[in-house]
Amino acid sequence: MTNLVLINITKAAYEYIHEIIKKNQNNIIGININIKKSGCAGFRYTFNFIRENEKPNTTIKNISFKHKNIIFSIPKTIIHVVKNATLDLEQKGLNKNLKLFNPNIKTTCGCGESFEIK
Repeated sequence: MTNLVLINITKAAYEYIHEIIKKNQNNIIGININIKKSGCAGFRYTFNFIRENEKPNTTIKNISFKHKNIIFSIPKTIIHVVKNATLDLEQKGLNKNLKLFNPNIKTTCGCGESFEIK
């Protein structure tokens, strides 16, 4: 675990993740943030929950940090893509989704689901 804070986490995003953790009786301990090739602009973000039995450490492949009591893990290969981005909660009607607002991307597609890396 590192003391570096690689991304900013809004209060709304933290509370949303924390609520999911509580509903899962603390079986979920954090979130893995990654990117994958997808969409018309090239890439999209993926968010996967980290379960207690998958407890991450800072390894050769990932950097993990804690924000309050939640672990965030990011592959080292994408640090330059997500560094200084802000994780927020986006709500449209009844739907809630985590969204990464990122100053490090070149463009997004028309629907906003995929992006091009600078």
